[in-house]
Amino acid sequence: MCIVLHLAKTLEETAKEKRIVKIGKVTLQVGEVSGIMTDLFTD
Repeated sequence: MCIVLHLAKTLEETAKEKRIVKIGKVTLQVGEVSGIMTDLFTD
């Protein structure tokens, strides 16, 4: 969950810097052995 929150924070900061109002889609590639629960990213 920490990774999801960090990703959301990074996206928000980057959007502010680039004056992006809305992010429509994010594509993230996660390796099988990363241990990340990928279903957390869909919410």
